[in-house]
Amino acid sequence: MKYAKKFGYHLIDGKYYEETSVGGIPTFKKVSEKEIDKLDMLADKIAEKLKDNLDTKMVLKESVMALFKKDINKLHKMLFKSKRKYKAETREHHCVDMKIGNFVLVIVV
Repeated sequence: MKYAKKFGYHLIDGKYYEETSVGGIPTFKKVSEKEIDKLDMLADKIAEKLKDNLDTKMVLKESVMALFKKDINKLHKMLFKSKRKYKAETREHHCVDMKIGNFVLVIVV
């Protein structure tokens, strides 16, 4: 059985499921591939429309401020004091994060 979480849905063996709760008991409702594709297209359009109004510096600063003090210091040393050049890479899976060397900065949970 292959499991992942994608777009806020559970992806089990290639099929999408939405988690709901009935009387405090979690239940899973199957979501069609067509519905997921439609939501993906709408999210893409919304993101494209809003991206010019996004203050990326503020978003990244909030993400960094959510770290523990020692992690902020570690990331600062990696980026500014190390002789090694680190390249940040945006990753997408169950959350959006940025990988800098072996350090992972969570942006969206």
